[in-house]
Amino acid sequence: MGRAKIMVDIKRFEDTTNMSTIRVRNGASNGICVVAERFDESELVKMFDYTITCETSKYVSTCVDLAEANDYIAVGLRLKEKFKAERVLKYYVADMLPAPYLQPFFS
Repeated sequence: MGRAKIMVDIKRFEDTTNMSTIRVRNGASNGICVVAERFDESELVKMFDYTITCETSKYVSTCVDLAEANDYIAVGLRLKEKFKAERVLKYYVADMLPAPYLQPFFS
C-alpha cells in the first residue's frame, strides 16, 4: 500500500451489502485516493465522503481519468485531511465498545 496511487472498492459479490470500511479507512488515512462503487445504503454510507464514488459503468474510466490527470495525489491528500478532521469512525467505535476501555483514546 505504501506505493499505491489509487485503491479500488468494488462490490465483491452479488450479495455484498457493505463497502469495505477498512479499505476506505486505510486509503483515506494514508492519503491514497479510493475509487468506490456506490452501492452501500447502510449507516456506513458516510464513508463514501472519503472516496471518489461512481456508477459501476463509469468505474474504469474514473480510475483512468484520475491516473492520466495525475490528480490522484491531490485528491488523496484532500480526502486524508477531511478524514483526519472529521474522525468519523470514532463515533462508531464509541458506540460499539464500553466507554471505560476507550477513555484513553477519546479524552
